[in-house]
Amino acid sequence: MLEVALGFTTVGLDWVILRYAPVYRLHSTRGKLIGLIARVAVVRVLVLMLVSVVLVVLPRFFPAGVGQLPADLVWYFVLLLVVEGSLRIVRDNALEALSLQARLQIIMITKSLLLIAALSYMGAHDAGTARLMLIAEAAAAGICLILSMAFMLAGLKSMGEADPVWTAPTFGQMRQVALFNYGSGIVEYLFSTSFLILVLGRFQPPATMAGVGFVVRLIEIIRNYLPGMLVFSLVRSRMIGSYARDRNFDELRMWAQFLFKISLLTLLPVCGIAALYGREVLELASAHRYGEYGVLFAVLTFWLGLRLHRLILAVVFNAADMMQRWARACALSLLVLPPLLLIGPTRLGVWFIPAALLGGEVVLNVLALRTMRRAGNEWNTGWNWIVRSLLALAAGIGAAALLPHADLAWLVAGMVLLTMVYGIGALVLTIIDRNDRQLINRSSGRTLFKGV
Repeated sequence: MLEVALGFTTVGLDWVILRYAPVYRLHSTRGKLIGLIARVAVVRVLVLMLVSVVLVVLPRFFPAGVGQLPADLVWYFVLLLVVEGSLRIVRDNALEALSLQARLQIIMITKSLLLIAALSYMGAHDAGTARLMLIAEAAAAGICLILSMAFMLAGLKSMGEADPVWTAPTFGQMRQVALFNYGSGIVEYLFSTSFLILVLGRFQPPATMAGVGFVVRLIEIIRNYLPGMLVFSLVRSRMIGSYARDRNFDELRMWAQFLFKISLLTLLPVCGIAALYGREVLELASAHRYGEYGVLFAVLTFWLGLRLHRLILAVVFNAADMMQRWARACALSLLVLPPLLLIGPTRLGVWFIPAALLGGEVVLNVLALRTMRRAGNEWNTGWNWIVRSLLALAAGIGAAALLPHADLAWLVAGMVLLTMVYGIGALVLTIIDRNDRQLINRSSGRTLFKGV
């Protein structure tokens, strides 16, 4: 419930900071940048307080209106909602936009340690109640909020003088960024695994939904820890800041396509393992309960590639001030859902989820690229290297398939062999070309590849 409330109350304010904080850091003063972040944070808190009022008042008129949240926990939940929402504006948005990811990670680790300490204390004193857990989470969020603000202020000490010829973005421009991205975010939620599971759950038995939920949760874990996602969080603000400085779309496109290439190349071995050993992985992870969902698991790992491309395109459209075009493409992708609902989640079964996810991503990516090209911005999808990558993956799968599926040792050996053959195939087929090696050197700040 907390994540849903926080997600629907962003009102696109997160993208205002992600889009304009790098620009302010380049051209404005420290005071004006802090003022921008403070104004966005105040609006965010006001929205959260409005939602909090609704949560407090609603049970008095509609006793079932707050779902499963007990009445005696509402005030504690409201406290957590406001503090956590404030924390995320500073930690997740401001620190990322200002390229302070190392400090962001410190805060994430600090919060985890605080919660572990609270849980350990409650366990040792037999005091593990929902009320105390909410208080502990709110306290941890409050401490991390103060720490985030301190890190942010310290990171801005080196800002120089303002650019005298630079014109600050207007309120109307910021409002446009917020609203278009908020609308796009709602569409993204409608195509999220959590929402689609809610829809499918109305048509499928609990036993089926337990298996689907397990697979989806595993996919979410894989997505969060993919190297591509970690790199994406590091370079997103730099892509926006680079374009704001030079207004060079070719440079922006080059970095975006490089990011997608590296992301997909690191994802494909996972896809191969899921395709060949999906059943075994699920049986091992679920204590032999959900092995029959191996094909679903494999399909959803390949879907992650399309989702990565979508995330990268969203950054490009925002950096290049094409949010309206992006929002339109997102809205049109909703046309995928009515036919699937007419066919019926009952008939489609568990395949309703991958059909909706893949259909939505394909339609959105095609429409977005078509819109971009109509605006005069070329975009090379990179089918040449994608096909070569799939050939390398096929070689890895073929080699690993020759090994027996006997026990855990053979399973690990097969995964290692698949990854090694895939890597060798990628080198032989020169998927990482000279331009990519140059970009790796530039992004790392080191000469990892000589002679390029």
